[in-house]
Amino acid sequence: MVYFVWLTVYGALAGAIYALIALSFVVVFKASRACNFAVGEWVMFGALLTATGLHTLGMSADGLLGILGAMLFAGIAMVVLAIAFAHFVLGRMAKRSLMTLIMVTLGLGAVMRGTGPVIFKGTPNAITLPIEVEYIDVLGLPLPPERLISALIAGLCIAIVSWFYQRTRTGLALRALAANPLTALGVGIDVNHHIAITWALAALIAVVAGVLWTLVSGGGFGTALVGLKVFPIVIIGGLNSIPGCIVGAMVIGVSESLASGYLDAVLGSGVSVVASSALLLGALWLRPQGLFGERFVARV
Repeated sequence: MVYFVWLTVYGALAGAIYALIALSFVVVFKASRACNFAVGEWVMFGALLTATGLHTLGMSADGLLGILGAMLFAGIAMVVLAIAFAHFVLGRMAKRSLMTLIMVTLGLGAVMRGTGPVIFKGTPNAITLPIEVEYIDVLGLPLPPERLISALIAGLCIAIVSWFYQRTRTGLALRALAANPLTALGVGIDVNHHIAITWALAALIAVVAGVLWTLVSGGGFGTALVGLKVFPIVIIGGLNSIPGCIVGAMVIGVSESLASGYLDAVLGSGVSVVASSALLLGALWLRPQGLFGERFVARV
């Protein structure tokens, strides 16, 4: 029983970071109905830009302040990239089909994967917390401090984004834009401006998520693969639902942890990876719009 509880808690901690990564996808889809299939590459660039600030710009000697400074550097760079992409690419494709927008984000991801090794050649990708505690005992469960702290930071970031959507004028405008872009335009909301804000917000989330993921499982160009976790999460929870992405991430994180702990030893390694795909297929079969997603209805 203790082993089961430990696996569940361990999976939930991973799920918190998954939820933050999925949030980067959801905020874009909510405002523009665009699917950012390059979310893994955005997370990868956020982590590598932070590592560049730490090691290339010499911020690593400042401890925690150095990490925050490096994240600020990465955040500025990613926001510039996001706004440029929204303005120069998506702004010229406003009336194109959804498939065209998907292909554009896939192309962006391919470009980022291809140029990443060139841009960050020779840059150490390690990001570590300036603490020396090996494990933290929580109710008798030994937990790695970097995983626990990362989950707490991810939860705080999700709470801040949720507050932003619910309590600020810009968040209200983004919710109106998500509900009906034409009506939002009719009441004076600058659609292009707010879509750029959405992509910039997604870029900042990607930076934090990339750093947290690097803390718990290592960095490098393989970080882009964590983007594959997003699609089962948003399908299970709902493409346009922030609470849904949290629930979906917890389902995926806990199921992967339990499968790794109980099934990998019996059926071979890799079953935990298949578990998320099986849940994705089940969600598509039972409830395609997700647990908290909206069913889209159109007059034909």
